[in-house]
Order: sequence, then C-alpha cells, then structure tokens
Amino acid sequence: MSELRFEVSDPSSKLATELLRQFKNEVNNRYPDELVRDIDIDDFITRGGVFLIIYNGQEVAACGAFYPLSKTDIELKRMYVLPDYRGKGLARRLIAHLEDIGRTQGYSKMLLETGRRQPEAIGLYLSEAYHEVDPFGQYVNDPNSICFEKPL
Repeated sequence: MSELRFEVSDPSSKLATELLRQFKNEVNNRYPDELVRDIDIDDFITRGGVFLIIYNGQEVAACGAFYPLSKTDIELKRMYVLPDYRGKGLARRLIAHLEDIGRTQGYSKMLLETGRRQPEAIGLYLSEAYHEVDPFGQYVNDPNSICFEKPL
C-alpha cells in the first residue's frame, strides 16, 4: 500500500453516497430477509456526525463514521473496507482514527451495533477492547443485533 490518507468528508457527497450504497448491498447479502437501516444524512449532519474516508494514494480504501448520541456518547457507524483492502489492518486504523476524533471532541464512550451474521466485525470489535452491552436505541428489539461499547 502506498501512503494512507484519512479525510473527513461530506456524507452527502457523491463518493460517500456510493460507499454507503456498497456497504448496504453487502449487508443486504448477509441479511436478505431483513431491512437494512439507512442513515438519515440530514440528521447525521445536524447532530455533528463525522464521516471519514481512507485513501490509499488516490484510491478509496475504506470509510466509517460516528455520530453523537448524547453529550458523552457517540455511535460508530458504517464501517466498510473495500474488498481489495480487507485483511490489511485498515479497519483497526479507521476505528482508532474515529476514536481519536471522538476523544478530541470531548466524547467519553463509543457505542456500536453490528449484526450477529458478521463474525469478522464481532471479532474485530472484541479485539479492539469493545465489550458487549445490552442493545440500545433502535436495536433493543432486533434479534440480529449485537451491541458493544468502549470508553474513550
């Protein structure tokens, strides 16, 4: 890989929209009988969400985001590493960068939700010191959801 670049991006941009579409298509393949929730971009922006893209040289390699749930808590959203870049540690670097931004902005806890049919994601979060918690918010009654948190 050439030099990696991390850039905060407009989540309504053409590139972000395409990355979110790819993410949704992949999740739909794992959960064909479930509704995959879209991010309300206007709400995301209003809340002060952060959408981050990793570039490898000029190529897009990954994206991820967080948005505030409260004055102290943020939720990690839309972690997506493009297939050609998987297995190279980009997801770990993306999480660390988003955690750093959250810490810098004064947040003290990162929460996240992933699906039970995503063992790679579950393993990643556990290896990054996240621990399982009871479902929160919109995930409370979703049997496919598994939720995690980590102090920042």
